[in-house]
Amino acid sequence: MDKEFGIEIELDKVYKLVAMSGRKKNYVGILQNGELDIKGLVGKKRNTPPDFAKEAFNEVISLLSDIQGLEDVGKVVEEVRDKVRDYYRKLQRKEIPLNKLAIRTALTKSLESYTKNTPQHVKAALQLKSLGYNVRPGDIIIYVKTTGKDGVKPIQLARIDEIDPPNKYIEYLRTSLEQVLDAFGIEFESIMGSSIIDNYS
Repeated sequence: MDKEFGIEIELDKVYKLVAMSGRKKNYVGILQNGELDIKGLVGKKRNTPPDFAKEAFNEVISLLSDIQGLEDVGKVVEEVRDKVRDYYRKLQRKEIPLNKLAIRTALTKSLESYTKNTPQHVKAALQLKSLGYNVRPGDIIIYVKTTGKDGVKPIQLARIDEIDPPNKYIEYLRTSLEQVLDAFGIEFESIMGSSIIDNYS
């Protein structure tokens, strides 16, 4: 390249396999040493709540690191399907503990300052305040999404049977995994559909 075009090119990384998600700058690359190079995938971002979704993402990525070549892709894809299906079933059966469903958001100003709209973490903070908790700016409000009137509850007050996974937490699972699943030709809806059949068979 240097001799033909006068351009100096330096080799940065060598991959055994690269799976493209079909979205700009989103891919999973498996390096020669087996390490994963993840670019632009939602599940890797720090602000992805809650913990169960990040754990699901990391477990799926770990499975992908087992791929040695194209001959392994089919087997690993099935393992990934099974892993995602397992998380989906656990959500439906309310088997994931509250602490892994919790969302953490900092209270940036006093509760009295929220006059135009009331974000979800503020609704949870107001519930705490009504019970005598001292809630101040800078506090981290830990809450879960529920089926109740406010749609949320602080984790201190919530019960696992109040969690509303079909409408809320499954979307977190989808958001965390959809791009990496897309890279391997796996549709999230197809996993959910088979899980629903399994749950009622």
